[in-house]
Amino acid sequence: MKEKIMILGAGRGQVPLIDICKKYGLETIVVSVDGDYPGFSIADRIYKVDIKEKDKILSIAKDEGVIGIVTTEVDAAVPIAAYVSDKLQLPSIGYDVSLKFTNKYIMCQEAGKLDIDIPEFSAVSSIDEAISVADRIGYPLIMKPADGTASKGVFKVQNSDELNLYFNESLKCSDMKKVLIEEFISGQEYVIEAFTNNYQVTNLIVGHRDYFDLPNIFIPKASVFIDANSAISDIEKRILEINKTLIIGFGLKFGITHAEYIYNKQMDKIYLIEIAARGGGVRISSDLIPLGCGINAEKLLVEAVLGKIEENETTKLIKGSSAYFTYLLPEGKIVRIENAEKIEEIEGVHRAFFDNIYVGMNIPKVSDKSSRKGPILVYGKTKKECYDVIDKVKNVLKIEVETPTGEIQGIQW
Repeated sequence: MKEKIMILGAGRGQVPLIDICKKYGLETIVVSVDGDYPGFSIADRIYKVDIKEKDKILSIAKDEGVIGIVTTEVDAAVPIAAYVSDKLQLPSIGYDVSLKFTNKYIMCQEAGKLDIDIPEFSAVSSIDEAISVADRIGYPLIMKPADGTASKGVFKVQNSDELNLYFNESLKCSDMKKVLIEEFISGQEYVIEAFTNNYQVTNLIVGHRDYFDLPNIFIPKASVFIDANSAISDIEKRILEINKTLIIGFGLKFGITHAEYIYNKQMDKIYLIEIAARGGGVRISSDLIPLGCGINAEKLLVEAVLGKIEENETTKLIKGSSAYFTYLLPEGKIVRIENAEKIEEIEGVHRAFFDNIYVGMNIPKVSDKSSRKGPILVYGKTKKECYDVIDKVKNVLKIEVETPTGEIQGIQW
């Protein structure tokens, strides 16, 4: 009889993790809120339950007799996996540790204890508190849910009018009904993916992030990585050391981490933006880590839960570069998609996803990360090669949208 493993989440990002579990001969129990998710079709058994309902998931895990619980890309699933695993005495990062990686208020407090620079911040639950804190911190500032995900409810606020305009939208994205008012830090953003095994941290890939040019909201359009061993700039080396200090200080026993930092040149300081105890979205953990450094972090995650990981496996990094690129479409109806089938024929393109667009599709106004289309995953020996590949993609892929005013507009890269 096969041993069973539970995977929290059934979206496109969880499919590679489900496949890995199957390759290990495990019966896959997939839990997710109902929807048209590809993970449901490949799982051995499915439960259409909201992953935030921890006691229901505990009951399912107990009834199924699973030997472990894994997840990736989904912040909300991390504390649930830890909670259920703790209750059933399964391999776990620990519920208290999971909160350091998911609750942004706790995260900032704990990072401060480790002398890691963080933006000045305060948690509030009312607009009056928000106005008072904003007057103290000063504008511009960042406002975000204390426990939000996927950039929902995150705004750059320029003045008190915008604070009043966006506050309730940010608050409704928080289950704990708390909003962080945070000092705005300008500078280049860096992203690091790492793997921890038995409290030993290995940085895998490090990259920088590019954003769409949008007022008030933050939506990443690309992250371009190199293997951690190829990091030669002083800034990258400092960030890599900070990342190790942070993960060790938070007490993570095992798992993938996705961390974001900003380097402010004027202050010559590196600020933590956030860190998560799960793989990065947009297929970072499943595809871009292996392409960028040769390490399959999701395979290591499953092996860690099964107790089969080799101690030195995370040190075998190879030289490489990888990236994801996404795009936005204007509000309206898609009227033409051209050359989508040719994109994966371009040298350096690993995969291109077009399952989230079709002719006749209505495109709503851009709101958060979920508005992005793609991704297009690319690789090369250097970051420049990755940018060269996406330039070729831009010249080939054509998508047209008829806006509400009747105008025909194309892709926003």
